[in-house]
Amino acid sequence: MEKELAKAAGTLAKDVAEDLVRPTSKSIGENMGLLVDGVMGWLGYWGQKQQIKRAVHLEEYKKQIAKKIAEIPEENLIEPPVRIVGPAIEASKFFIEETTCREMFAQLIASSCNSAVSGAVHPSFPEIIKQLSPLDARFLLLFKKQSTFPIVELTEKDANGKLTPYPNLLFDFMAVPNDFTYPEHLELSKTVDMLIRFGLLIKNDRIIQLNYDYDSFKKHWFYSAMEKILEEGSTLKIHSYRIELTLLGKDFVKSCVPDDTGE
Repeated sequence: MEKELAKAAGTLAKDVAEDLVRPTSKSIGENMGLLVDGVMGWLGYWGQKQQIKRAVHLEEYKKQIAKKIAEIPEENLIEPPVRIVGPAIEASKFFIEETTCREMFAQLIASSCNSAVSGAVHPSFPEIIKQLSPLDARFLLLFKKQSTFPIVELTEKDANGKLTPYPNLLFDFMAVPNDFTYPEHLELSKTVDMLIRFGLLIKNDRIIQLNYDYDSFKKHWFYSAMEKILEEGSTLKIHSYRIELTLLGKDFVKSCVPDDTGE
């Protein structure tokens, strides 16, 4: 018995020592789970149904973090800086039921544990994720495949030369999966405005999309709808742009946006 206890103690000591010298995905994943429990534990919920729902979401969140960490090559595993994962988990406690945000927080935490990606992680990212809507996150997912997209703004010029700009941007996502609904298309202009405010995107009219026929927007459903209600003598003018990721935006997409984001 004494030999067995000594052997077990030796094995435990070896495991602890190895974790101190070279962390493993298992040890980091477990530590992140403990940190999640510590941060989330105080937050009370009312009613049994809410408590059960929260427990399910919490377990799913910890599984997501552990799974992403387990996928990191062993040679790239590092202990994440508390100044990143602490605020990330603290911020995520109010968004634990939102699939999109939960996935992005899990991705951010995993990126902080990966030496190949950790350099892209910025302390502002937890606060940015908190302010994203599910539509914002799905929009950012498009930038996993390419870093720029063509857009246009429309301005109506009446018979007297008066210019009236339309608030909606027109988008062409023919090259990527286009699963935005009609109401969501109308909200995408707000999404672009928000992402520009966060410093993740810019709207560029000095460098437009190369080899792109902006006149094709005249076939856009919104353009066609506006043409039908123009007053006599009025015309529509197209202003060409492209939206592109900033350097901060590229780092955000790289470290926070998983390969598949959505509710």
